[in-house]
Amino acid sequence: MFRQEIEADVRETRSVIERDLAASREYAARIRAILGAMAAPDAGRDSVLATVGGAFLLKKWEPVNDTYQEALASGRVSLLDDAELRLALSRYHSQIAHVGGYVDWIGDAYYGQHEPWLVANTDYSEIGYDAYRNELVGGPFRTDFDALARSRELWNLLTLRLELELGFQGALGLLDERAAAVLGALDGVSEGE
Repeated sequence: MFRQEIEADVRETRSVIERDLAASREYAARIRAILGAMAAPDAGRDSVLATVGGAFLLKKWEPVNDTYQEALASGRVSLLDDAELRLALSRYHSQIAHVGGYVDWIGDAYYGQHEPWLVANTDYSEIGYDAYRNELVGGPFRTDFDALARSRELWNLLTLRLELELGFQGALGLLDERAAAVLGALDGVSEGE
C-alpha cells in the first residue's frame, strides 16, 4: 500500500513537472523576445515592450509529496528496508525542496526589484497581458517605450529573470530524473513494503 501511495504521488508530480517545464519554456521565450526588441528596436518594438510586465509574473510550485512527508513525520518511512529506494526517495524529496527554493528566489526578486522598478518607470496598467491592457488602457500609451528600450536597468532585470527561469528549468529536469529513479527503485520493492 505504501509503495502504491508513493508511486501515485511521484507520477502526479511528474505531470506537474511536465506542465511547469512547458510553461517555463514559453516564459523564457517571452523574456528573450523582449530583450530582442530592446536590442534591435523596430516598428513593432513598442507592442513587444508593452508585454514586459508578463516577464515578471510570479509562479506557483505545487508538487504532490504528501505520502513521503507523512511517512517522514510518522516514522513510517522506516518500514522501507530497500536501501536503494530510501536513497532515491531522499534525493527526490531534497530536489523538491530545491525547486521550491527557486520559486522563492523568483518571488523575492519580484517583490524586491522587479515590481518596484516597473511601478516607478511605467504606467503599470499598460504592461500586463493583452486582456488586462485592453480593459485598462483607455487612450494612447503613456509609458515611455523609448526610455524602456534604452534602460540598462530593465535589461539587467530581464536577464536576471531569464537566468532564474533557466535555473528553474534545470532544477525541474533534475527532479524529473530523480522521480524516474524512485519509480525504478519501486519496481524492485516487494508489495509488502
